[in-house]
Amino acid sequence: MAQSGKPFLGTIMSVSNHKPYTYREGRIPEDPDKPSRTREKAVKYSDWCLGRFFEKARKESYWTNTVFVVVADHGARVYGSQDIPIFSYEIPWVILAPPW
Repeated sequence: MAQSGKPFLGTIMSVSNHKPYTYREGRIPEDPDKPSRTREKAVKYSDWCLGRFFEKARKESYWTNTVFVVVADHGARVYGSQDIPIFSYEIPWVILAPPW
């Protein structure tokens, strides 16, 4: 798509930090004394994947003309006292663009 010279929108959706928290072995440091397949480890794996993605993207010709937006669809769920767990929908996001 980048080779066409026309603007485009690409999307990627990751589900690795949703239950059952699956991810490829050997990608992140693991403590053998702690349980595997936790949300924390899945988030670390997602972070590792994003890092690899940006390492590879920097080497591509489209890097200098691209704005990357990384955003979650929701935060960790909140259960209990709130009818609508509004704080669980406060999400982090990152906008990354090479200097022009």
